[in-house]
Amino acid sequence: MMKILDITCLGPEARQLIEAIERSYEQEIVVVRDGQTMAGLVAPTASSAVRLGRAKGKFNVPNDIDGNNEEIQRMFERDDAGDKKRQKIECEYRY
Repeated sequence: MMKILDITCLGPEARQLIEAIERSYEQEIVVVRDGQTMAGLVAPTASSAVRLGRAKGKFNVPNDIDGNNEEIQRMFERDDAGDKKRQKIECEYRY
């Protein structure tokens, strides 16, 4: 599985490395530990980048698509016992 991380979550050194890739100053940056490759940083190719809107024009969205939003929200907030709201869980990645 691929993890997607916003650049604002990274430290300044990592942002500078990404900027070097983005501006084509570097084609690839390899991270090593004790002489062993641990990770690589390369610019995405057109085929590997997430393409937004690629289903545009392939199906029709009904005008009343948002008609049941409140009911759907209640279904997600309800627990198995009835209408109690579920506790929201905050997730934070730590390394």
